[in-house]
Amino acid sequence: MAEVVREWREKGMEVWIGDRAPSHRARKVQEVGVKWIERPPDSPELHPAERIVEELRRPVERREEKGGD
Repeated sequence: MAEVVREWREKGMEVWIGDRAPSHRARKVQEVGVKWIERPPDSPELHPAERIVEELRRPVERREEKGGD
């Protein structure tokens, strides 16, 4: 995770929003020097990417409920 955050920092990312996942809170990630904003777990409304994933997942779940493939 630290390598990814470091790459993002090199590309100009200054703030990272994460939940309390151990990989997000690891010392190596914190040492990269990007400001970290912790969001509560299970709070997709506070993280735009979570909403995008939800929209992409919805049609797949509907298809599975109907027994389609």
